[in-house]
Amino acid sequence: MVAEDLLHILEPLANEAHASFIQKTAPTQNAVFGLSMPQLKKELKPVFASLKKLPPKTYQTTLSSWVDAQILECSLAAFLALDANKKQIGNFSKADLLYLNQNLDNWILIDYYGTLVTGYAWRKGILHFEDISGWMTHANIWQRRLAITSCIGLDRGLKANTESSPFIAEVALHLATEPAPVIYKAISWMLRFHISRDRTFVVDFMKQYGTRFHTSVQREVMAKLETGKKA
Repeated sequence: MVAEDLLHILEPLANEAHASFIQKTAPTQNAVFGLSMPQLKKELKPVFASLKKLPPKTYQTTLSSWVDAQILECSLAAFLALDANKKQIGNFSKADLLYLNQNLDNWILIDYYGTLVTGYAWRKGILHFEDISGWMTHANIWQRRLAITSCIGLDRGLKANTESSPFIAEVALHLATEPAPVIYKAISWMLRFHISRDRTFVVDFMKQYGTRFHTSVQREVMAKLETGKKA
């Protein structure tokens, strides 16, 4: 199923009002159809199932063509397809996976790419911390956020994960003084998400370094530690 086939499914479902809302809350240069994430998952579930039958190279080419369409929902579909069939990620080369890192210019795209794709690929050894640290120091703010969401993706699906704690510490400390909300809000998310994987680390980390972070990060992470809820 190339991009044209995917468009035949998505275009009739376009919602102009929701597309306008997305552009206001997560501006992007990509075209936007305005589908909600639950709707996108529901409509494409049969597509994802059919893709499992494809040879690895055809699978990779298919998802690349979706990203090439420069439509928000098409890129999201590629990330969701990999999450629905994680075994295929193992058939992707590093270059194949990084090819999907195109046109990612808002938090929606970055968050799904990081949590569903790059974090898992990192866990499987396709990507390494050298890749994540490259994003951490990148001039593009969305690539810097990708370093954070990749750490969340590394934790995703694991009940305990102490091995990621040093990486989380390095990413958080490197970006601690960034004033942009898209960065400090992501740091808060990352630390709060990691509590259930390595609570002791987060407690000690906040005691030692908490004051380096934006006040909302301090408030939200401490509230999560103390009450189990975000402030």
